[in-house]
Amino acid sequence: MITTDWGGVRERVEALARRDKADVLFGYGGRGHGHRLRLDAPLSEEQLDEAEARLRVTLPADYRSFLLQVGAGGAGPFYGIGSLVRQDDGWSWNGPGLESDLGRLHLPFAGEDVITEALAEHDGREPVLRDFPGIEEFSRAFKAWDGEGEVLFRRMATGAVRLSHFGCGAYYWLVVSGSERGHLWVENRPVDLGFTPLTRPEPRVTFTRWYLDWLAAAEDQVDRASR
Repeated sequence: MITTDWGGVRERVEALARRDKADVLFGYGGRGHGHRLRLDAPLSEEQLDEAEARLRVTLPADYRSFLLQVGAGGAGPFYGIGSLVRQDDGWSWNGPGLESDLGRLHLPFAGEDVITEALAEHDGREPVLRDFPGIEEFSRAFKAWDGEGEVLFRRMATGAVRLSHFGCGAYYWLVVSGSERGHLWVENRPVDLGFTPLTRPEPRVTFTRWYLDWLAAAEDQVDRASR
């Protein structure tokens, strides 16, 4: 189990927010949904227990402790981290484009080999205009193929939470079930880069590494902008 002492992290984010040059950071105030380095209040143990019970999953230990010690969401990489909040219909992650199949979080994530093969097989069946008698026939075939791709992707993302938007329809996911549990994955389908594990700076990147690396880089960027 990965445990993290998040002591001082919230204070570092709050101190960064007070800096004159904080707005140089990507995602600080972009297009009306920037995080402006604001963190939500942390969840209580009671709230987090309730959320996990409703979602039928135990969240990775380092992310769980972040929710309890730092905040339920807000300031973070790119456009920030989705906020785990109680809605009228239960608990979910709130943020632009952060839809996940919350009813299937408890099911195991497929894993790299299965996902790579499934998405490649689908991509290999992409309709080509020259194979059709006209544009209307091609458009119908492409629309059907594209719809199949969305269904396939939702199935491949079972067991993961869409946690952060980094622009142009691309997202970071946190795997919460299965052998990849605790690792970040990258969805970058708009530029045909698929759905792959985050592999830098290590072969697999945890929430702790991802968040603390972002915070250190953000502090350095603001320092340099302030000189």
